[in-house]
Parts: sequence; C-alpha cells; structure tokens
Amino acid sequence: MNSFMEKLTSIPEINVKKALNAMGGMTELYERVVLLTARTMPEHIERLNRQMAEKHPDYVVSVHGVKGALNSIGAYDLGQTAYELEKKSKSGDFESCRELHNTFIQEMIVLARHMQGLQEEQKEKTEGCRAQLSAALKDIAAALHEYDRPGAMDYLSVLCGQSFGTAEDNALEKIKDHAERFEYEEALAWMDKLQNLLKQP
Repeated sequence: MNSFMEKLTSIPEINVKKALNAMGGMTELYERVVLLTARTMPEHIERLNRQMAEKHPDYVVSVHGVKGALNSIGAYDLGQTAYELEKKSKSGDFESCRELHNTFIQEMIVLARHMQGLQEEQKEKTEGCRAQLSAALKDIAAALHEYDRPGAMDYLSVLCGQSFGTAEDNALEKIKDHAERFEYEEALAWMDKLQNLLKQP
C-alpha cells in the first residue's frame, strides 16, 4: 500500500476497502476520484451554504451531486445524510432540513480537513514545455470532440504531472476535473482560456 492510500485509510469517515471494491479494485481510478473530491470539497460546502441561505431550488440538485461524490470515495455515512437532505429539500421546505444541513456541513468541514493533506502525496511536478502543452491541448480537444475520454484523460494525467506556471496549472486542473465528470463543453472552454494564457509572453 502506498503512502497516499495509507493516509486515506486513516481517515475515519472513509471506508476505503468498500469503495475500492465498488470500483473493481482500480486503485489509480479511485485515487483520482478522491483527489477530485478533495479539491472540490470547499466549493461544494460554499455552494450548499449559499443555496440554503437563499432557499434556492437548485439546492436539491447540488446535494444530489455531493451525495454521489461522497459515496464514490467511501464516505457512506455522509452520503446517507446527503440523501436525507435531498429527500427533505425536494418539497421546497428548507426550514425542515436546516438543522440537518448545518450538522452535515460541519461534518463535511471535518472531512475536508482530514483530506487536505492528500494532494501533498502527489509526486513533485517537473517543469513542462509551454509549446508542447499548446500542441497537446489540440490533441486533447480533438479527443473530446470524438468522445474519446480515455485518450483525453491519458494526455491530461501526464500534463498535470508537470508545471507550466500557477495560472496554467490551475487551468489544467479545471480541464481535468471537467473531463473526469464528462463535462466536455466546460473542459473545452477552459482549454480556450489556457491557450490564451500560453500566448501571453
């Protein structure tokens, strides 16, 4: 077991064995899903809090998505709470689920803290070539246009192991995150932004 998985196994809210079995034992895929969830956890918390405060009808959609993310990494107890919130919020009666929401958010914050150090387990990035990145982005865009997600993800996994600059690295992570979630239009939009960044001196 590598150090990443050892640290992950030590997080009490996550049932690594059960989640890994659900993914057919594909450790690399599971680690990528965990890292994606770790990166997006603060965004989920902020969105749910805002939508609850606004009594926004999209809350039920957001909490449904969070439920799936939690279950995919093995945080099944939190996933069950998200399911309860999804059922309660479908009626639009936000007051009835506010207390459960507040408890859920506090538990999400605790999990986010536990997961905070996971990204530090990734290998140190090597310096990348900006010209090669620009060319690779064209190949990735072509793959996504042809719905060749595995091919695009292979490219992105290699590129995300290199450093091209803070803004460029952040854009690459956005592209990878959207591609992992089958959000191809969003991924392509971020590619356009990244190509513009690469044109700057």
